[in-house]
Amino acid sequence: MRRSILICMLDVMVLSVLALNARHTAGGGAGNIPAPTGRAAGLIEEGLRNEAGYREEIARLEARLKESAEISRKALEQAALVEARAERQRAENLQALEKLRAAELAAMQARSQADVAAREAELVSRQAEEARARTREFEAREREAKAQAEAALARVALAEKLAEEAERRAKEIEKSADSRETEILAIKEEVARARAEKEVAEQRAKELRTALADREAALHAARAAEAEASAKAAVALTERERLAQKTEQVTEELVEARVSVATLKTEDKEKEAAIAKLEAEKKKAVEEQNASVWVRRDEAMRRVMVSYTEQNGSSGRLYRVNKQLFMPLVQVGGFTLVPAEFKALGLKKSFFGGGLSDRITDVRGVAAPMVGEAKSGSLRTLIVPVEEPQVCLAHASAAGVDALKPVTMAGIKKRRMRTAMLFSYNDVNAYGLVEIVPMLGRDYLRVRAISGSRPQVGDYLLTDRGEFIGVMVENEVCYVLPQELASEPKPVIIPLRAYGRQEGYLTEFVDRLNEVRKLVDEQSKTRGF
Repeated sequence: MRRSILICMLDVMVLSVLALNARHTAGGGAGNIPAPTGRAAGLIEEGLRNEAGYREEIARLEARLKESAEISRKALEQAALVEARAERQRAENLQALEKLRAAELAAMQARSQADVAAREAELVSRQAEEARARTREFEAREREAKAQAEAALARVALAEKLAEEAERRAKEIEKSADSRETEILAIKEEVARARAEKEVAEQRAKELRTALADREAALHAARAAEAEASAKAAVALTERERLAQKTEQVTEELVEARVSVATLKTEDKEKEAAIAKLEAEKKKAVEEQNASVWVRRDEAMRRVMVSYTEQNGSSGRLYRVNKQLFMPLVQVGGFTLVPAEFKALGLKKSFFGGGLSDRITDVRGVAAPMVGEAKSGSLRTLIVPVEEPQVCLAHASAAGVDALKPVTMAGIKKRRMRTAMLFSYNDVNAYGLVEIVPMLGRDYLRVRAISGSRPQVGDYLLTDRGEFIGVMVENEVCYVLPQELASEPKPVIIPLRAYGRQEGYLTEFVDRLNEVRKLVDEQSKTRGF
């Protein structure tokens, strides 16, 4: 833009000096200034027109700069929003980590409680087993005491029966004879002994009953202790199962928390990568906005040469076609291509009547940087679209890092472009400013010169951002390059070198070149501009 403004100022100054010189030369002074000559008037009018065009271009570039500043501001705002979202995500990740630590602590506590409950349940089970053993011992003793009591009661009953029998016999003896006093005394003594044994047996039975009651009370207490121990064991088992379930639940929650944390970390990494990518894209967009059309054109510029030797079969004369032009690399549909006009490449020349000779040798294609020696074989093929065969697309083998991007007809209409930069295909220093108007329903532009170089067939147009527009197919018509190569109708491929062991590529070069020449002739007749 600075260069354009400087050129404008220099043009205005030169025109002003010329006008003043013309006036002084013609009139000889300030008091007698005649009308300017026709040439001077023409120069002044042309200067005024150029000045108006330059002012319009300056206003448009200023508007473009404002638009770029607005785009940069929006990109910065978007980056700030993304960074804020990333900060919120980091806070959520910290909360998730705190929850994970709390879940791990709860799991450890639950496992500890479960271990304590298991030990308590085991202790209660041992106590219950001991109580059951004591109960079985008490039951055995009770059965033994009952047997002893029953035996004592049997002896008491027998003693009572014996006593009753003795009394009965004593009464019978007293009735029958008094002489038997001695026998009676003996019987009485026996009765007394029986009664004493009865009293002893009754005392023993009483003692056994007391012992039996004590043992029954102890048995009841043992059974109560056993029931209490069984209840405690059941409660302990229930608590153990509950704690086991809680431990399992906490473990599941812990696993889920770890999975959530891992997911959050993955998402965090993805968001950080997205932020880094966005920042890189923002930086690249800022660099692209700051880069001028001159910088981008210089980076993409290549010296293109297509040459071949044609031999006359009858005379044996040799003719060498060797054309050189300066065109930029363009990225079209994933391919790095060099667009060029068919005639500008020298492919339309014919040295003999009847078209191209079939004796073609030494076919070469080069797309070399502007600095350094060109290396042969850097062009693979010439891709010729059937819809516009006058524009050839040379397929370059070099990487398309510096290649320009096509703006396409849709982009021109969307951005309402009215002007473009014109560059010459055979003079790297020639340029100009042109007005462009899209043709209705076609991929062509009407072109009118505003300042600088006038458009010629083979020249090309760029936007002020360094995007490729198209190639001039007529002095006032430009073909707009598409974003993708059309597959139907299939383009014509002209080989510029052999592939593998292919030896017939020269014959194919002749056939395809003749085919394209016919297409160009037909197109020029039916184009209808």
